[in-house]
Amino acid sequence: MELELFVALKNEIATKLGDKIKHIALWNNQFYHSNVELDEQAFDYPCVFLEFSQSNFRNLSQGVQQFDITISTHLGFVSFKTDDVEILTIKQELYSVIQRFRNEYFDKLTRVSDRPDYDHDNVQVFVTEYTTTGKDYTKDIRPSVLVTPLLDLSASTISLSGITI
Repeated sequence: MELELFVALKNEIATKLGDKIKHIALWNNQFYHSNVELDEQAFDYPCVFLEFSQSNFRNLSQGVQQFDITISTHLGFVSFKTDDVEILTIKQELYSVIQRFRNEYFDKLTRVSDRPDYDHDNVQVFVTEYTTTGKDYTKDIRPSVLVTPLLDLSASTISLSGITI
């Protein structure tokens, strides 16, 4: 479930903002560990990190679970290298890519909060939280049967309520 969501979001961001966002990865407090001043960066800026912060699950039946999940984006810029208008433009474009994004496993993502994160030296960070609901079929025990309908189009006549064509 998280894997599908992560891959789908990463691909969507890379496809739509790949010319502006230089790095997309799973969140692991990278800004704390990165040292921009000494140029010891393990990733390029601007960057987006995806954090799965809370999931709530409900059993449906036959091993299928429904979930509510909160995903946070951590959008980071080297503050002294990026223009303010460019920062806010990319922030808005990232929102436009993620807001209402969905796939077969989860419903539309909806933004619920947005805040700056001031705890990092020389890096400007914005954290935006989105929620969605989805279904996890990993342990689905329902039998899967493929039904192939048979349609015979070789008949030479068609009868409808006594009318022959």
